[in-house]
Amino acid sequence: FLYEPLAAGIDFETTLTENKKVLVIDIGGGTTDCSFVQMGPDFRDKTDRQADFLAHSGKRIGGNDLDISLAYHGLMPLFGAKTALKSGLEIPNQPFWQACKINDVILQSEFYSEKNLRHLQQIFKEVKQPDLFNRLINLQQNKQGHQLVRAAELAKIALSSTAETRVELNDFEKNLVQQLNQAQLAQAIAGSISQVVSLAQDAISDAATVPDIIYLTGGSAQSPLLKQALQLALGDIPMLNGDHFGSVTA
Repeated sequence: FLYEPLAAGIDFETTLTENKKVLVIDIGGGTTDCSFVQMGPDFRDKTDRQADFLAHSGKRIGGNDLDISLAYHGLMPLFGAKTALKSGLEIPNQPFWQACKINDVILQSEFYSEKNLRHLQQIFKEVKQPDLFNRLINLQQNKQGHQLVRAAELAKIALSSTAETRVELNDFEKNLVQQLNQAQLAQAIAGSISQVVSLAQDAISDAATVPDIIYLTGGSAQSPLLKQALQLALGDIPMLNGDHFGSVTA
């Protein structure tokens, strides 16, 4: 058994012609893991790689968290998030986060419960913009949280290569559209990106040496925002992209 980033690194190792200290950063859907490994011609034929394994760090933070954050910050305002109650206070953010947290079974169960529907209907009486909040109630009744987060994921992917994207939400309401740009994406996912950078820093600190190469794999490793943050924090260490979806298996 191997840590996933170590497995991805061994695939990369087959291409090396000289020994390198490699920090592998594997960003999956639900987790990010870093493995710091000595690799190259002198190591690749060994059956026991334990001595070559310098450090590891990992956390339950991944691509899903980026999608959820963008769904909340970028799309949920169309459903009443961050608007006001008749009292002038801002609507509590809990129901909007619950709707988006598709990776938390307990929160999803609570959000789609009959008890919560009654709670949302009570809030509906107190909001200043009932037409927006009614969209959240419809989302709750139709169990469309996954659809909203999927729309955010597609927007995230589009914003990795374009400055702005149009998010069409016809599944929720005819002609419902939201424009999102790279600045909004950067703001929405800043907290998650910071945690990934911290994991890389932890692995380097534990290894007590600087990597020659950073090898990125996993779907969200394609994000230019992630690469910028890593470069800013770690300096000009060469970064290479692996097969984002197949390197661990290979």
